[in-house]
Amino acid sequence: MTSQIQQVAAAIRAVGQAAGPVRGPVDDSGRVAYELVGRIPEGRNSSAAALAEALRAAAVAAAQAAHVLEAFSKDAESFAGRLAQNHSSGATGGRSTSNTVRGEDTGGGVSPAGSYAVPGMPSGWYMVPITAIDQSENPISGASDFSKGYSIEDLEHAFNLLDQEVLPALASGADEDFLAAKDNEDRTWGTRSLSMTFRDFLQDKAESIRLAMRPDGACSISNGRHRVWVATRMGRTHVPAFIEGAGDNGSDG
Repeated sequence: MTSQIQQVAAAIRAVGQAAGPVRGPVDDSGRVAYELVGRIPEGRNSSAAALAEALRAAAVAAAQAAHVLEAFSKDAESFAGRLAQNHSSGATGGRSTSNTVRGEDTGGGVSPAGSYAVPGMPSGWYMVPITAIDQSENPISGASDFSKGYSIEDLEHAFNLLDQEVLPALASGADEDFLAAKDNEDRTWGTRSLSMTFRDFLQDKAESIRLAMRPDGACSISNGRHRVWVATRMGRTHVPAFIEGAGDNGSDG
């Protein structure tokens, strides 16, 4: 006869499976919100700017919700399996233990708690909470540390481009060629361009912010110390980063 514990495990598994179908529409709503941001004309008035900001916030919230649903579905399945296994082991006097990194399994690996993927973001990159990043050994402390061809203002501008132009374009299906064409049309280049912002934040692993997960769930900075410092200075809550298995000792913007 099926035990009560096995019944509980089956119920937990069923709840987790029910979360899967919900995730799709939630994810789609976030993608639509980002697409709508990209359709608001440039040079918008204050009302349009407020609408764009509200849509952007809705898109981020939808992306976070979709990520939570996905994580919950996986966690429920995992917990149900462990519950049934431990019950089975207990019946024979066995014992099951496991050691896991404190973080979230995003499907492409473990990422810090609170991370999420924005629609259109390449695989391996996530929006990571600033609070999850250990900056105790970050040597960047002011304007005098910016001598690599870009300034604090350049990186602030890049973060704004990322939010206002690049991510909405990616959510609508645009690629680097589209961003480059828009740069050519707007006559922008270098650190102020959409295409370079895309490459340096979301495409080139050598140039992206790279974070290494630690056993305690926090992240050390392998690359992108200048950008993490600027993001913190701006009051941002998350930064786009590539999560790697182990850190190197690189030091870059």
